[in-house]
Amino acid sequence: CSSAAEAAPGSFSCLDAAARHDLDYARSLSPGERLAVLNEILLLAEAFGLPPPSREPIVHGPLLL
Repeated sequence: CSSAAEAAPGSFSCLDAAARHDLDYARSLSPGERLAVLNEILLLAEAFGLPPPSREPIVHGPLLL
């Protein structure tokens, strides 16, 4: 399929083999391992001098239930 909107609910049919592998790998990690990977990503972002996150509040529209 050409977009996620075309995939069946709960389906990952739009993902290629590499993306499915990455997803399976991420799901196999423990919470501590996921935190370590996230920390590495944040350290790389800091090393590349990416702008700091905004401290402004996030404004949402009305929540419809």
